[in-house]
Amino acid sequence: MVKQGIVLGVGIYGTVTFLGALMFWIFPGPEHPIQRLFQAGAVNLTQMVLLFLAVAFVAPVTEECFFRGFLLPAMGHRWGDRMASHLTALLFAAMHLDPYRFLPLYAAGYMLNRGALRARSIVPAVFAHAFWNLTGLILIWISSWGGIR
Repeated sequence: MVKQGIVLGVGIYGTVTFLGALMFWIFPGPEHPIQRLFQAGAVNLTQMVLLFLAVAFVAPVTEECFFRGFLLPAMGHRWGDRMASHLTALLFAAMHLDPYRFLPLYAAGYMLNRGALRARSIVPAVFAHAFWNLTGLILIWISSWGGIR
């Protein structure tokens, strides 16, 4: 299941990156809020460790338990897996309160839903979410000190 999660995470990261780049090309938008923290030098070592733990562990576990472990099966029981996948992905994207990144977040939520349904477990979704978040955070951190442009 870990392998499934990592493969799913790579697919999600690629999809989100592509959609985000396409949207940025069509509608130039703001930087990611975390990027501003790194650029301002406002993050010390303790805060960095806590940020990485929150992004790579706390957020994936809590969000996947709620969205894929509770909400998706409850909605699936009532409206079927296909409708539940779309509704849960919409709620997942809306919960992030970022209208500019809504479409990529919806796509990621949908992919996480399908992965959880296929595996009949949230474990691959947790690992995929952690991979996606951690990869994004590392790349934002590297780009903030001029490593990638």
